[in-house]
Amino acid sequence: MTELSLPAPNVLLADDEPLLLEAIESELSSAWPEATVLSRCRSGLDAIEALQTLPIDIAFLDIQMPEANGLEVVQTVIEEWPEEAHRPMPLFVFVTAYTEHAIDAFKLAAVDYIVKPITAKRMADTVERLKHHQNTRALANAPEELNQQIVNLLTNTPNKTTHVEKLQTVRASVGEQVYLIPIEDVILFEASDKYIEVHTASKSVVIRESLRNLLPQLDPTQFTQIHRKSIVNLRKVNAAVRENNGKMKLNLHESSLTPVVSRLYRHLFQAQ
Repeated sequence: MTELSLPAPNVLLADDEPLLLEAIESELSSAWPEATVLSRCRSGLDAIEALQTLPIDIAFLDIQMPEANGLEVVQTVIEEWPEEAHRPMPLFVFVTAYTEHAIDAFKLAAVDYIVKPITAKRMADTVERLKHHQNTRALANAPEELNQQIVNLLTNTPNKTTHVEKLQTVRASVGEQVYLIPIEDVILFEASDKYIEVHTASKSVVIRESLRNLLPQLDPTQFTQIHRKSIVNLRKVNAAVRENNGKMKLNLHESSLTPVVSRLYRHLFQAQ
C-alpha cells in the first residue's frame, strides 16, 4: 500500500483522573513526539464539545467518565457529525480499567483499546495502529464500517450480560392518575433531560428513566434504538425515508412523529 506523508495529528485526551491523564500524555509524547495534544478533558461532555469544535484527529477516551462515558461520547460525535463536514471524524482509542477477561467487547473498537495502567510498549503499538489507520483512511476516504463497529461496541459491553425481565407495561403518573400502558401500544420513546417521553397513538406521557436503563428491559425483536435519544417500536414503522440532506426519518403508523435515524442505526432500515 502506498504510504502518504500525513501532517502531525491533533489529539484529545479525556479522563476524569488527573494523574491518569498525565500518564496518557507522557506515554503518547514518548511514542509519538510529533503529535500535538490540543485538548485535555475531565468529563464526557467536555470531550463532546471539544470534538465538535476543535480540529481533532485522534481521541483517547476513558470508558468510565462523569456526565457521558467514552462510548456515549463516540456515539454523540458520530450522530451529530455534519453530513457536509470537510474533514473526517476523529479516530478513537478507548482507555479502560476492565481486566483481560472482560475485554472481548472492546476488540470491536474503531482503532484500539488500552488497559490501565498504560505501558510504553502498549502505547507504541497503539501509535503504530493509529498511523496505519491514518494512511488507510486518507487513501480510502474514511471507512463507513466505523458506524457499525460502534453500535456493536455499545450493545456488547460487559455490564449487559445480566438477565433483565422484559417490560409488559409502562407506568406513568399524570397528576393524580397512574396510566398502565401495554408495551405493545408504545410507538416511540424519546429522551428529554432526565425523563423519557412515551408516545402512543392516543397520548404522550413522561416517565423518570434513562434510555440506558430502559433498553435492556425491552424485547429487542420489537424495539430498537435509532438515535442516542430515541427507541422505536419496529411494528409501528411504516417506512424509512432518506431526505435530500442525507438524513433519514421514519414514517410511523398511528403517529405524526417523524423521528430521525442517526448514522449509527441506518443500516437497520436498508433494503436486503
